[in-house]
Amino acid sequence: MRVLLTGVTGLIGAELAKRLCLQGHTVVGLSRRDAHHLFSGPSEPFAHSYVDGYDRDAIRLLRGDVAEPSLGVSDDVYRQLAEQTDLIVHAAAITEFGQPPAAYERVNVGGTQQILRMATGGRKIPVLYVSTAYVCGFLRGKVSEDKLHLPQRFGNAYEKSKFLAESYVRAEALSGLPSIIVRPSIVVGASNDGHIREFKNIYPALKVLTSGKVTTIPGQPAATLDLVPWDYVCDIITGILAAPERSYGLTFHAVGRQPLTLQDFSDVIAEYPSLRIPRFVPPESFVLDALPPVEQRYYRRLVSVYESYFVRQLEFSYENTRQLMGGHRPPAVKPFLRKVLNHCMSVGFLNASEAAVAE
Repeated sequence: MRVLLTGVTGLIGAELAKRLCLQGHTVVGLSRRDAHHLFSGPSEPFAHSYVDGYDRDAIRLLRGDVAEPSLGVSDDVYRQLAEQTDLIVHAAAITEFGQPPAAYERVNVGGTQQILRMATGGRKIPVLYVSTAYVCGFLRGKVSEDKLHLPQRFGNAYEKSKFLAESYVRAEALSGLPSIIVRPSIVVGASNDGHIREFKNIYPALKVLTSGKVTTIPGQPAATLDLVPWDYVCDIITGILAAPERSYGLTFHAVGRQPLTLQDFSDVIAEYPSLRIPRFVPPESFVLDALPPVEQRYYRRLVSVYESYFVRQLEFSYENTRQLMGGHRPPAVKPFLRKVLNHCMSVGFLNASEAAVAE
């Protein structure tokens, strides 16, 4: 197939482009940033990958912006893409927490609308949309794959934007657009050794908490974090795209083997003498003003945007994913968390000098 892949510079996108080439597809990678350094040869920076020997000539890199009309490319290029693309993998999104709501609205929601406009503008182009498992917001209990529940509230503006974007994809699916939705949970390091290209998303919060910059946070010991290796997310997507017509209309949870409770998290952190264990207190007992002033600043700037993940108790069903992947499952959660922490320490991300509050 000729695949249009948005977000090709992202953690998932760059790896996915290489894997799709190995499957025999031709990839057009769209990104706001230059991506040539990610596909430049054996000396690729951050070259940790499970892919070797892919055809670099099968990847065409294109500068553009999913949130702009015509995806930010010329009319001629846009028309060519619309005519020649066999399938769109839409992975571009702002995933960092704490950004202004308008930024999520523009890129995550508006960008998805622009992709759907191309997909439905003439002949229908199938779309695989990379959402998030946390579109469920504050729902309790087990979250199904195929339903998009309307939660009472979301944990942050990122979740809300992905919910809205997924709702647009589902609406077009009801009108006949062949579509597939993949919902990763909290994407972290590689399955075998915890390696990750960029320490983004939950990693800054992990750094602040284990360094003792914030010693007390609201949380429940039974609350769950669902951590999934980035390579397993790519395994799921490439597994789907081996025969995408079998998956049209389905949603796949790309999640960990089982949820990691805050108690599990604390137990593993305790194995590392140089790391601090934050004290979790019931949310109703947490008083921000009782913390020292410096801790209050770190909390407001960073920890607060992750606060909802320390109080929710969620379990994600993965029946569609299980049928797709068979016996291939992500690693057990505690050993995997140790790999993530070991990598962070080996490269100096943890135990390094801490950034100032403003940084």
